[in-house]
Amino acid sequence: MSTIISINESDFIIANDEIKGRQIISKRIYQCGELIFQEQPLVLAQFEWNKLYKYSTCEYCLYPLESCEQNVRRLCQDSSIIIPHSECDPNRNIDQQIVRCPKCNEMYCSTICYQQAMNNYHLTLCQSNENSKKDQLIRHIIDLWRNVHPPPETTSISLVLKLMAMLKQSNNRVLLLQELQKFSQSVQSDNQQFYHKLLRKEFESQVEQLRYALEQFNEQYMEIVEFKWFLTLNGFRQLLALLGRNQQGIGTSSLAIWVKNCETLSIPQEAAAVAAASSDISQFIDAIYTKIDDVSGEFIDCEGSGLFKLQSCLNHSCDANAEIQYQHNNSTLSVVATRLISNNEEITINYLSECDRNRSRHSRQKLLQENYLFLCQCNRCISESSEPDETSEEESENDMDED
Repeated sequence: MSTIISINESDFIIANDEIKGRQIISKRIYQCGELIFQEQPLVLAQFEWNKLYKYSTCEYCLYPLESCEQNVRRLCQDSSIIIPHSECDPNRNIDQQIVRCPKCNEMYCSTICYQQAMNNYHLTLCQSNENSKKDQLIRHIIDLWRNVHPPPETTSISLVLKLMAMLKQSNNRVLLLQELQKFSQSVQSDNQQFYHKLLRKEFESQVEQLRYALEQFNEQYMEIVEFKWFLTLNGFRQLLALLGRNQQGIGTSSLAIWVKNCETLSIPQEAAAVAAASSDISQFIDAIYTKIDDVSGEFIDCEGSGLFKLQSCLNHSCDANAEIQYQHNNSTLSVVATRLISNNEEITINYLSECDRNRSRHSRQKLLQENYLFLCQCNRCISESSEPDETSEEESENDMDED
């Protein structure tokens, strides 16, 4: 179940707006940098291509299972790299902490994560070779998904498999289904558009193979009557649209944590020594990122996605007052204020990537319309309404490059 870790129920409310739908309204003042809430997902999964390419992570919480040095050597394809300041790497002894499923060898960052996975879904999905036909069908479903959803990835069919297994193992299927239904509060026409955004039209026949394989999986091994509708032609589209509309990306990295810790590293006090040491480590980090970019490209993190109960209620604003962080380098999501938030003010996040947030109003609205199916009317867009409907210079250049 989705677990809210840190919250005072009197601090904000979930309200319903006729246009926006669900929204979170602050009931007190938040200072910049203050934690608003933390929560764990109802369900999460690592992206399938990310897992195939050996991005090693805890199957339950997505905590990275490589040391920084192992991480960098893999991404650079260079086993000779030595990472300085190993004391800045909390994963330097991670090999000694990894817990493996004794039947399928799946990896976890702790006994707690392994036990939680077993209790929730892994008992059902464990590919232990005790039922080879079931294991083959699971692998077939995942292979079909990779074929219809190539990188860059936005979701994983394992979310569906885990939801089915959670229902199978649950003592209260009604409650779990009610939690799932809370994510589905949009009109069918929008769901259809989300479905086509998630899976391109040229994969239509393969998507039907995927749906049929999941239907067979349920009939032969799950026998979950309550999930049958989601595996019908229309229900499957609605299910994938639910994931496309509500899921939140999760990224974790051993390298990122080491870099962050190096920024606060205690170095010699003499001014010249401080400057030299700081310059040396900065140059090393820059060189590492340059080499990773040359060898592995932009995909450097352990990546996946999950369904979060509260986070899914956060609406977009181009002038957002909060942001999502993963402060514990795992799937625990934190929402943190980025400026002063007043009492009775809506808490918002920015759906756009960092590089798109400074684009023109027209460009921002175009991206949001294409990817999230709404026309943004936030305070920033309204204040810039007198601007001409022109794309940003960078976007025009990108379009020219594509031509």
